[in-house]
Amino acid sequence: MIGPALWSGHIVFGLVLVPIRLHAATERGTTPLHLVHTTDDCLGRIRYRKVCELDEEEVAEQDMGRGFETPTGIVPISNEDLDNLPIATARAVELIAVVPADRIDPRQIGAASYYLGADRAPAAAKPYVLLREVLARTAQVVVVKYAVRGDRERLGILRPLYDVLPITSTDSAGATRSATSNPVSPRRPLPSTRTNYPRPSRSSRPAASTDSTRSPTSLTTTPKPSTP
Repeated sequence: MIGPALWSGHIVFGLVLVPIRLHAATERGTTPLHLVHTTDDCLGRIRYRKVCELDEEEVAEQDMGRGFETPTGIVPISNEDLDNLPIATARAVELIAVVPADRIDPRQIGAASYYLGADRAPAAAKPYVLLREVLARTAQVVVVKYAVRGDRERLGILRPLYDVLPITSTDSAGATRSATSNPVSPRRPLPSTRTNYPRPSRSSRPAASTDSTRSPTSLTTTPKPSTP
């Protein structure tokens, strides 16, 4: 199930604004393994306590905040400060370029994913559907720039999926290691050992795990395409 919207804003390209709501597309689905004390089969849980380095007292979650360290001390930063940072994409997804899907290097696709759903206002449905249908029919993706809750600006890929527009973060080209510098890669092709096994039918193939990915079909704010 899609969670609540993280923020409401716009997709921006030129003078056009498309009202949208941003939702998280992934959730944690890992096995809950814990660190335990193994001496003498104690098996007690290992706990991490958050202690203030000045008074050496444990601090409750509601008493914690953020701060930026400067040469003269710590400057406190509240959630309101983060929401009001002067970032152009604080509540906007800015379209930078439209490129063919095969131009995107899969090594640069990051882990953070979000769903962009149309805003609840009735007038928001038409431009949202128009943008989604154009991208779907032309097999193209959009390079965008955005920020989430006071975070730094980052690049992302916007592409249509079913009735929604997912956005996936990307890494810069400088952060991707070159495959040609891999010392363990053989320079010469190995002798062919391929065996022509029968290809499994579609029904017998194992399904990919989707435990950590939220289904876009539960995004109730996404309008359906209009019938021409």
